[in-house]
Amino acid sequence: MVPKAYEDMLPMLAKAAINVVIGEMDRCKCRERNKKKEEDSMKEKTKISTQVSKAMEEVVGIVAGIGVCLSNS
Repeated sequence: MVPKAYEDMLPMLAKAAINVVIGEMDRCKCRERNKKKEEDSMKEKTKISTQVSKAMEEVVGIVAGIGVCLSNS
């Protein structure tokens, strides 16, 4: 049983408790969004790194081909 002196405070306390729960839910959602952004960023960095590696392999092949042509002439 709640003392009479606290009965008037119950709606305010209930509202405060609900706001705390909502705030925690928002923080969890924000953490999930940030985690997703970080994962997407890492995927994009990996993709770019792979593309750069392939391009460098092609450049090395071209330079090697030019070197062979120059040494044969």
